[in-house]
Amino acid sequence: MDKINCKISDAEWIVIGTVIALCLVLMVGCSSKAKTLSDNSNSTNSSTNTTNTNSSATNNVTNTVSTNSSSGNSVTISSGNDSSEAEQQTQYDSQRILVNSITTLAQQGKIINCDFPAKTTTIEDVMAKWGKADKSEGVPQAKGFYFTYSKYNVVFGTGKGDLIFEVRSFDSRLGQISLSTVNNILGNPAYNAKYNGQKIIGYTAGKEYKILFVFVQSTKDSNYYILDHYSVLYPEGTVNNMGNDPGRQW
Repeated sequence: MDKINCKISDAEWIVIGTVIALCLVLMVGCSSKAKTLSDNSNSTNSSTNTTNTNSSATNNVTNTVSTNSSSGNSVTISSGNDSSEAEQQTQYDSQRILVNSITTLAQQGKIINCDFPAKTTTIEDVMAKWGKADKSEGVPQAKGFYFTYSKYNVVFGTGKGDLIFEVRSFDSRLGQISLSTVNNILGNPAYNAKYNGQKIIGYTAGKEYKILFVFVQSTKDSNYYILDHYSVLYPEGTVNNMGNDPGRQW
């Protein structure tokens, strides 16, 4: 048998080297592509995570708006309460002004809706300007004779010599004044009584006069009393020395 010649020529070595080189190039290219795909995948995941983070941030913004909206409602409610308190304060201030006016005029023997004072005026003085009274009657327990002028919401009590010793006001504005308001403004009364379901309290006005406030129960709340009428009294005008009657103090 002839011996096989295994010697490889130079041309064949060149071909083999070329093939090996091509294989290496293909392997490197595939590896690079695989790495690129992996990097792209990681980039995609990172983008997804960023999107989720932004979504979470969006939710946080939404919650903040919701919280602010609730805060807005609270402000509205608070504003409503402030408005209610302001209204109550306004009503109280109005009552206080009226009560102060009542006490100031009382020291002159006058009531808020009448220019005829007790002590220095007679019923004839009133009739000269207002005409005849709608009603007149004697009231022994009050120590005098009383004249009612419905048109003016005023009643006059007279004693000896027809001198007016008491002037009562039924002014419509009095209905806004409560018992608690008078107590808060003027303090504890010097006189406190109940009569026919009414509460009557009295205060001294200067050296010669006294004020009597007459309250009735509110139709809405039996524990709440509102002012029905009040009077300015000149106690000295009810004294009858001839009859040994010391007169009224309240």
